Amino acid sequence: MSTVNNRPASHTAPRARKAAAFIESNLAEDISLMDVCRHTGTSRCQMCRLLRANLGRSFCEYLTDRRIDQAKRLLLQTELPSQQIAGACGFASASYFTTVFRKRTGLPPARFRAEHRDCDTHL
Repeated sequence: MSTVNNRPASHTAPRARKAAAFIESNLAEDISLMDVCRHTGTSRCQMCRLLRANLGRSFCEYLTDRRIDQAKRLLLQTELPSQQIAGACGFASASYFTTVFRKRTGLPPARFRAEHRDCDTHL
């Protein structure tokens, strides 16, 4: 039987799901790993292990992935400017959003929108 922190994995998955749901519902906020820990009643070290074991990534990686996924949806489904999308996805500035978006997708947000507007395979 798989274990995380000496507990059966089946007991840790609900906390990982609760953490993922909290992250998803707070993408626009400036959330930290400690916010997730407080929400789930889990220690920092335990949460790091839970996320890695159940989501396959660190907190920062998972949060950034979810924010970029949300940004892609907004770019393709709305006419919102990048600055508003950046704020709606929890990025502190439009320039930081553009940097992270380009690093993750290979394209700046405006070009991604122009090239993928009629295609939803990148969502």
